[in-house]
Amino acid sequence: GVPSWTPDFNQRQADANAVFAKGTSPAEISRIVRSSGARFVLSDCRDAVDLANALSPWLEATHRFGCASVYVVR
Repeated sequence: GVPSWTPDFNQRQADANAVFAKGTSPAEISRIVRSSGARFVLSDCRDAVDLANALSPWLEATHRFGCASVYVVR
């Protein structure tokens, strides 16, 4: 979101970067996504991380569009 409209923007940005960073553990990815309250996670073509494993306990669906993925979180 827009920094001026997003509470705790800097922390949220750091968390989002951590979700897609190589080396972040599945447990940490899961914690970040669950604590954010997000219903969807978009992984674009720049991201080399498959989030299906980390989100599997809460994953409702995964939609792949070429190299991009949309994860639907319960």
